[in-house]
Amino acid sequence: MNKQEIVELVNQERTDNSLPILTENNLLNDSAQERADYLCTSGNWSHDGWEDSLTYDYLHTGENLAKNHDTENITVQAWINSPTHHENILDDYTETGIGYKECGENTYTVQHFGSPMPEVEAMGYHFDFILPALAILSVCVALIIIKLVRNHLKK
Repeated sequence: MNKQEIVELVNQERTDNSLPILTENNLLNDSAQERADYLCTSGNWSHDGWEDSLTYDYLHTGENLAKNHDTENITVQAWINSPTHHENILDDYTETGIGYKECGENTYTVQHFGSPMPEVEAMGYHFDFILPALAILSVCVALIIIKLVRNHLKK
């Protein structure tokens, strides 16, 4: 199975739908390959839990799985024919990775999709802590408001 051809076929479907092409990401290639290996050894055919092992900082991700498809064309066409898989192909992801594993009489093809977390820069510094800090700040503001409302109700 030619992984690059799968990416090209998926990108052709995106182009046909006036969407930008996906670029390959090595972290998503690695996670898709790990997933294909896992599906082979575990026999657990589901989408559950795959994001837990990602080392990719993402806004959102998606996964397409295929089993026992003989060619790249057949694999991608099966995804296009499936509403949920097609939705992944046409979603607003920007990156992708492919994994493939032959396992006895079975073959497993995995496509991972992702949109990376944007990096926040100011004056040349990266601030990866901004989003968690904003979440904490929001909770603090909410607690202050609750306290003020309680004090007002007591009067």
